[in-house]
Amino acid sequence: WMASVILERLPHQPDEVVYGLQAGWMADGRLTGDRPLCADHFQVPFTYYLGDRWIGHYPPGWPTLLALAEPLDAEWAVAPLLRVPWVFALAALGWAVDGRRTAILAAALGATSPLATVLFASRMAHPAAATAIVVAIWLVWPRDGSPRRPWRPVATGVLLAMALAIRPLSAVVAAVAIGTMMLWEMRVGRRPWADLWLATGAGLLATIPTLLA
Repeated sequence: WMASVILERLPHQPDEVVYGLQAGWMADGRLTGDRPLCADHFQVPFTYYLGDRWIGHYPPGWPTLLALAEPLDAEWAVAPLLRVPWVFALAALGWAVDGRRTAILAAALGATSPLATVLFASRMAHPAAATAIVVAIWLVWPRDGSPRRPWRPVATGVLLAMALAIRPLSAVVAAVAIGTMMLWEMRVGRRPWADLWLATGAGLLATIPTLLA
């Protein structure tokens, strides 16, 4: 409702316009656009011209997600749809941290947050990065008594690489925090060193497409 009625399914920030341009180019199978004929007299903020190419300012992660919705003309709905897994991820992380009450409180705060409501109604990249980071934290949160599952640190590394392709600085901060937590657990003998190498290796490999782009 917020995205459709209040924001009228339209971009309202220069960043959103650039994301839309990049999504359109990616839907056509390209990372950049063609230099427009009016390039010398018309400048979209956060875009640049290099020869015959029109280049967007932002990394390819979020435009790629928007490009998936381009054939349906539903770019406006991508962030709102992410609100559901984000709230569930908050609840799951709350449960892992401190049980059912914390899970309910985390989900309730996420579902009613005015800032989250505005961001998840927009075409900004914050919702996708936030969802990937919360799930990444949940996957490697300490679970006393549960069997070790090597796929969890691997998935965490991949999710952090996805976040890097969406909002790089947010992903770096999250990776430092998660890495510090894992190092402390290994130091006290609660986690094997292999988990850190699995997360790091998977993250570095999954980052290659972003670096190539």
